[in-house]
Amino acid sequence: MLGPGGKVIVGGIAGIAAIVLLWTFVVNPIFLTRSDSKASSNLTAITSDSSTSGTASTTNTSTANTTGTTTKSGNASPNTAVAVSTTANPVVKGQIVDANDGTGVANAVLSAGQTQLATTDTSGNFQISQKLPSGSLTVLAPGYAPLTLDPKDSMTAVKLTANSVSGLLLDGDTKKPLGGMSIKSGDVSTSTDKDGKFTLTRVQDGGTLEIKMPGYAPISQKIDLKATDLTLTAQSTQLNGTLNDSQSGKPVQNALLTMGDATTHPTATGTFSFPDASSGDAKIKVRAPGYRIQTFSVADARKGIKLEPFHFRGVYVPAAYAIRANYNDLFTPYLRMADKGEINSIVVGVKSEFGGTNDSDGLLMYDSQIPFVKQYDMIYGSGKNPAQLIDTQHLLAEAHKHGLYVVARFVVMRDPSLATADAKIAIKDSRSGAAWRDTSSHLTWVNPFSQDIVDYTAALTKELSQMGYDEVQLDYIRFPADAPLRYTDFGNGLKGDFIYDDPATNPKAYDLRTKAIDKIVSATYDTVKNSDTFLSLDVFGVTLWRTDDNNIGQQYNDMVMISDYICPMIYPSHFDAGTLNFPDPGNHPKEIIQQSGKYSALIEAKLQPVARYRPWLEDFDYPWGKYPYKYGPDKVQMQIDTADSTVGETGWTLWNARGSYTESVLAKVATK
Repeated sequence: MLGPGGKVIVGGIAGIAAIVLLWTFVVNPIFLTRSDSKASSNLTAITSDSSTSGTASTTNTSTANTTGTTTKSGNASPNTAVAVSTTANPVVKGQIVDANDGTGVANAVLSAGQTQLATTDTSGNFQISQKLPSGSLTVLAPGYAPLTLDPKDSMTAVKLTANSVSGLLLDGDTKKPLGGMSIKSGDVSTSTDKDGKFTLTRVQDGGTLEIKMPGYAPISQKIDLKATDLTLTAQSTQLNGTLNDSQSGKPVQNALLTMGDATTHPTATGTFSFPDASSGDAKIKVRAPGYRIQTFSVADARKGIKLEPFHFRGVYVPAAYAIRANYNDLFTPYLRMADKGEINSIVVGVKSEFGGTNDSDGLLMYDSQIPFVKQYDMIYGSGKNPAQLIDTQHLLAEAHKHGLYVVARFVVMRDPSLATADAKIAIKDSRSGAAWRDTSSHLTWVNPFSQDIVDYTAALTKELSQMGYDEVQLDYIRFPADAPLRYTDFGNGLKGDFIYDDPATNPKAYDLRTKAIDKIVSATYDTVKNSDTFLSLDVFGVTLWRTDDNNIGQQYNDMVMISDYICPMIYPSHFDAGTLNFPDPGNHPKEIIQQSGKYSALIEAKLQPVARYRPWLEDFDYPWGKYPYKYGPDKVQMQIDTADSTVGETGWTLWNARGSYTESVLAKVATK
């Protein structure tokens, strides 16, 4: 039906319909889209994600996700957009990177106040799916300086500056730079350059800087970021030092230095080295003939060891004086002598030596635990009466308390107790087959060629060392020298007429004798040369004056290489008439002792021996022979003065078989 102006009516209706359609499908979606875009423009790192934002556009039968509101298309054509509305939270994505190399920083935490918003993954990426606060954000990461962000800042690549420390690494001794050394803190590490410099980044304040280097003690340094320029010194674990005499300044020869299980010997110039001295409480023990055992710290050793020489001033103490029954009356006087400074050493007999025809000579005067001793019942009185034996532990404790250096002395070959206990060990008499006896004391002797004697001597020495003696001394370490030597039988066809033949015409006999003695001494020295106990050898005084073995096996030049001290008995009264053109050498102690010292000096210069020369001097009368001698204070004093002036650095020992000495002379010694 047409109304007035019919077209106008129709056109009006059509216009109204067109306006409604335009509003519904065009204007309203555009408005909504612009509104959403404006709301999301606050952060440059915020992006729309159709899978998470809650807004979806669909055609035909498509539907939006559950967080939005969807209008179905109904009869809409396939090319017509479907309106979607949403109220979803925004998403912030970004990455935290190292400002230096641009690599992602893992485990960085973004926070707003006390609220943690996100943590970066292994690549430094993060995502915040909640509404950002209006205030600032904080970024914290191990090894990096804290960073404050404005929520409006770009988060595409947030740069963190790594904490760092720089420094210089020097050798603690030489102060020279150490290059190529690894430095570590936590999971980060670096190495020093050729100039010893380093920079370590991504460290934590309060963390620990660790340096472990071959040949050096490890360093552990707390990191303080307020002081990031360090100078570190590494203490070498190798110990290099020098060993010299504190008085002469000369290098100490034939020394053994021990630190823990490690040992070393100094060179001829006195230098020494230990590869590892890293233990903070390590001590270096020095054993050298002519010196007491001395101990030094590693720190002192690095500065150079000055070894104090030991001037031995000793006297012989008979075994009977040291036993429990006689200790208070007969032994304690030596302690008083030590207190007065008259002596600083004693040589204590540990085997019985009563002399004469007593076949009990050789029995031990202490309770030995050696099986060989038990087998042959070699303890005095079978050990049944402790009062007749030395209380070794007590004696050593008291002697050391009074400052005494204690030597245990025992006779080796003139051992009648052992010779009679087992005929296989004794020197035989070729006439009877029984044990051979000397004419001077009518005593039997053990066979120097017996392996049992080698083993027994070494075992006794080792036991005495373990008991705590400072030194063990072997006496009668020789073949017999008393007649009738031609009737001696050593077994294996070796009889006196051959063994005692002149070395000039029978060098084989000389070789057999010296090798037998050297074998015993060498085996014995091996038991103590790395211990705290020294080994000394008593030899005839004339042995020092001769180039051969004096037909008794004592080749002086050999023996000084396998012991710590060589102790010739340079008793002037014991030298033959005509010595130095004196018919009575006993009346010329000064000349005899001076010449002995000269011979010793020549041997030392030529051979550079291990053993130090320390002579026996006589403090006894000699009433026998054509020229009997009486040794009063003047001759005793002369001997001491002469010995001190020739080889005074090592010392001397006085001998008196009864243990009685001229104290008026020793009192003067104490004042020196």
